Amino acid sequence: MNETKARKIRNKRVFHGIVNYGSQASLLAQGLRDMSINAKTYTIGDQYQRNTDFEFKKRHSLPSKFFYHALVYPMVKLYAFFYFQTFHFYFGRTLTKKKWDLPLYRFFGKKVVMHYLGDDIRNYKLLITRYKLPNDHLYVKNEKKHDQIVSRRIHREMKYVDLFLASLPTHVDFAKEYGLSVNNIIPLSLNLENLIFKEQPRIVNEIRIIHGTTNRKWKGTSLIEEEIASLIEKGYAINFKVIENITHDRLIQEIENCHIYIDQISFGWYGAAALESMAIGRPTIAFVDECYFKYVDYEKKIPVINATKLNFKEVLEGLMNKPEQLNHISLKSRKFVEEHHDIQVTSKLLLDLYQDKLWS
Repeated sequence: MNETKARKIRNKRVFHGIVNYGSQASLLAQGLRDMSINAKTYTIGDQYQRNTDFEFKKRHSLPSKFFYHALVYPMVKLYAFFYFQTFHFYFGRTLTKKKWDLPLYRFFGKKVVMHYLGDDIRNYKLLITRYKLPNDHLYVKNEKKHDQIVSRRIHREMKYVDLFLASLPTHVDFAKEYGLSVNNIIPLSLNLENLIFKEQPRIVNEIRIIHGTTNRKWKGTSLIEEEIASLIEKGYAINFKVIENITHDRLIQEIENCHIYIDQISFGWYGAAALESMAIGRPTIAFVDECYFKYVDYEKKIPVINATKLNFKEVLEGLMNKPEQLNHISLKSRKFVEEHHDIQVTSKLLLDLYQDKLWS
């Protein structure tokens, strides 16, 4: 890259926000800054206390509400709108609740990226059909309303967004159901400087297993609890804990102290918490649906211990019977995350996309 082009790229000002689910906005902005791109994160309040450059915290007292929500926050958003040249939005959200700002970016010569993370692109009808969800499942009950709302929002975004990204290969199929073609997958990102590899704890009297959940139905938590209780009744020495409603720092501490981490056994790919577990070096169980392998080029390297609702107990019992394999899985897990999910890798991929699709 010649010096003139490099200088132009360094002069780019990139907004990331306005949600920070899975810390993806703050991580990718940080990765871009490490490459001398002026990228900042502006995000709404976050109960998990994730890092951000500016947080639109929810205020509760009447004077505070008036001062911040009626005066400060609108001014910050107005400043951001005119200061930044590229807007990288997440989860179908923009600077305004009703997204009336969408047409204005193109009018003022700005570029817009929409980055899908989960329920913002999820197609319930596809999931119901593919995984034969029961009639009492929340997705079955809410399918029509959810899919209609998402469809309307996406079709509006298609008029004004310049680049569509997704964090998971599952999202590619979801998008197709709404008539949208995702341009690229940016794998979920991690800052490995903050996630130190820890050797597997020595197994003394029992194997410590934790399951992190933010949505019990989505993760398959009830079945996980039942199957592990059954293994304990069979005589396996298991110390099991479900982790929910805690800060991110606390979650990391719990992962460091366990032998096996369970993500989800329901819907086909591993999430951010599973990646953090693998980065720390913990063998991680999740359902990874092979039908999505066609969207990635590292499918043969994925070290996740694959389990579904049908074989979860069998898979876990196999690990309990051969605990010596946990150390090998631990090393493979860390290496995989370094090669495919470190922000140095994902932010470079993102910058290449910016240059190719938006800034050329």
